[in-house]
Amino acid sequence: MRVAEVGGNATATVVFSDLVGSTDLLAELGEAGFDEFRRQHFQVLRAAVAEHAGREIKTTGDGILAVFASAAGALCCAVRMQQAIDRPGAVGEPAVAIRVGLAHGDVVFEDCDVFGMPVVQAARLTAAARGGQILSTAVVCMVAGGRASTTWTDLGPMSLKGVPEPVAVCEVAWDSPVPSVPPGPVVGGAVLPVSAVSGATGAIRPRYGESLPV
Repeated sequence: MRVAEVGGNATATVVFSDLVGSTDLLAELGEAGFDEFRRQHFQVLRAAVAEHAGREIKTTGDGILAVFASAAGALCCAVRMQQAIDRPGAVGEPAVAIRVGLAHGDVVFEDCDVFGMPVVQAARLTAAARGGQILSTAVVCMVAGGRASTTWTDLGPMSLKGVPEPVAVCEVAWDSPVPSVPPGPVVGGAVLPVSAVSGATGAIRPRYGESLPV
């Protein structure tokens, strides 16, 4: 669900995502191919946000900024994003990976945007993450508790640019889903198609043809 206009203060969990190696993908796919890739990429991310009752604030280059009333929902969304995007790359095809950062706390909604320390923390954690990695403030994991079907590893305090004090950080674990159908066309109104671009034909094709379990 997309935020058109929101005002006021709230306590929320912020999720940032970022596409790794987008410049290389642009060079490999060309402008037209990359535009189509981005369109399907955002389709995947938005489906994950909506599935877990989040609200899209805006796109950020090749990523997305979303907020969640539920910390557990935000964690499950981050895992869902990684599972849906996960594609190591076949022979002759580009690998696709994202990195995701999460933070929780008081935010301010103004002029169709969101502000506050959790936004800064989530953005910095995204920048610090590797491709395929989810980094979260420990507060998110603590608030979510056992309500999130996720596990995490305590990484200890981390210094983040623009944040005055070190922040306790966790790495959220996720597993690549095993598809119950072979890669191929979208099946039966499926959600979360993951696009890959064939090096031989330049055609965009989905990786999985059905919903992926979290």
